[in-house]
Amino acid sequence: MFMKKNILFLLVCICTLSACGHEKPLVSIPTNIPAVTGEDFSIIILPDTQLEVQDFPKVFMSQIDWIVANTKKLNIKAIVHVGDQVNVAEDEKQWKTYNEGTKKLDAQNMPVLLSLGNHDHP
Repeated sequence: MFMKKNILFLLVCICTLSACGHEKPLVSIPTNIPAVTGEDFSIIILPDTQLEVQDFPKVFMSQIDWIVANTKKLNIKAIVHVGDQVNVAEDEKQWKTYNEGTKKLDAQNMPVLLSLGNHDHP
């Protein structure tokens, strides 16, 4: 057996075309994921949130709220952000939005592992 523990990787990514006139996201976060049991746990991967943070902060916050709401059910142990947290590093409003989300994760004592993307530094 490659690993004794099963690791469930979830990709939390909402794609939205709200700017194109769609009222609802074209892809939504699933709600019928079975609970994790035993020694199984989940690691959430957050890719490239820069456009949600810049243009669709409610979408970004819905991702964070989903993670918080499902922490126990999915035995979430960590969040890995693979870079590009914001779109324009010099834009304090984007960092404020991003930090509002991460404060919710901090309140859950959730480890957040960050990689810097090309949008995250001047």
